[in-house]
Amino acid sequence: MKKLLLALSIIALPLTAMAADKPDRMSDATIDAAVKKFGPSFCAKTVNGIKDAAEKVYDCYQKTPKDSPNLEICFLGDGAVRSIIRPLTEKAEALGKTNPFEKITYFSKPNITKRIEEKYNFPKYKNYTNEEKLDYQVNSIRLFANKANASCNPSH
Repeated sequence: MKKLLLALSIIALPLTAMAADKPDRMSDATIDAAVKKFGPSFCAKTVNGIKDAAEKVYDCYQKTPKDSPNLEICFLGDGAVRSIIRPLTEKAEALGKTNPFEKITYFSKPNITKRIEEKYNFPKYKNYTNEEKLDYQVNSIRLFANKANASCNPSH
């Protein structure tokens, strides 16, 4: 019996370690850094605020090494900007109107696709399945959005 328990613990230990290495969202420190960096731009809730946020995200990507853990801060800002832009562009297309963001290179489909690929190929996520990567990003962006919104209304 003792040998069986020892064998099970030896098998379970690596599985426990792997699970600990795969959190289901970004760290609070990363999310808080993104709120500090991008939050004020989102609080404005204006087109200029969105453009300002996009410029900050672009800047973040330019200044952050591709293998740095801080790149996740850029991912959060980027995901938040895209979550605001997507419904606006879809509405414009549905109404047969010109996409208000199509002339901004940052929002072009090829550039968005490039950034999404960069995010999915980020070394930190190598042990995640595609579904786990998506869940990780969604969980992180939701928490970022909640904290960013709360930072806009500190009295609430």
